Amino acid sequence: MFRVPNSAYYGLLAKKTALESEKATLDQAETEISALSADINRSRRYLDRTSQYSVDSFNQKVNRVNEMSNRLQDATDAYNRGVDAFNAELARVGTPIY
Repeated sequence: MFRVPNSAYYGLLAKKTALESEKATLDQAETEISALSADINRSRRYLDRTSQYSVDSFNQKVNRVNEMSNRLQDATDAYNRGVDAFNAELARVGTPIY
């Protein structure tokens, strides 16, 4: 825990609130990707490999999940940089409470 001067409190609070909102968005995206991945795994069992349309459709789903996963990873990296910046600012302006 840290004691923070009033002059820095509201700035840190705004950053913390933004990070919490960003985390909720990341969690929602992760849930969506998990659901789509589960759908792909179910679809894989029943895929008609003799139908080019079925294979192309399946591959589009896989590509979509891969793209979403890549965007999620980029967003997670940005979030982690934001958390690191927040923690550095907190350590700079705050006084640890033991």
